[in-house]
Amino acid sequence: MVIACDKSGYPAMIKYTTENSTNHELTRIIKVPCLGSIKESDILEALEGECDLVFLVGCPIDSCFHQSGSRFAQRRVNRINHLLEEAGIPKRAAISFVTAEKISEIKRTLDLISFTPVQEELKS
Repeated sequence: MVIACDKSGYPAMIKYTTENSTNHELTRIIKVPCLGSIKESDILEALEGECDLVFLVGCPIDSCFHQSGSRFAQRRVNRINHLLEEAGIPKRAAISFVTAEKISEIKRTLDLISFTPVQEELKS
């Protein structure tokens, strides 16, 4: 599942999926006003279901349209991953900061995620 802010993340994801339709399986993209509005409980609820990964895509930290939304989202993703790791749960959250013109960060993050030990456990 992908959660993308409507200012940078969503346009970047649309461009990315259009240009890279076979590279990564992205099943669902949810557009939100700001990643800062996403609560830890929202991410955990998605991971409780069938999602193995929740990928947040938003504005670059220093140019977040809503000022601090990307920073808040980064902290939440870090906390969630720490909790999941401590509990030995092979699921994770990831975050990428992009603009519609610079989508290479999406591919870099997805490639990095797909080669982590957590993802290897999920494939088994």
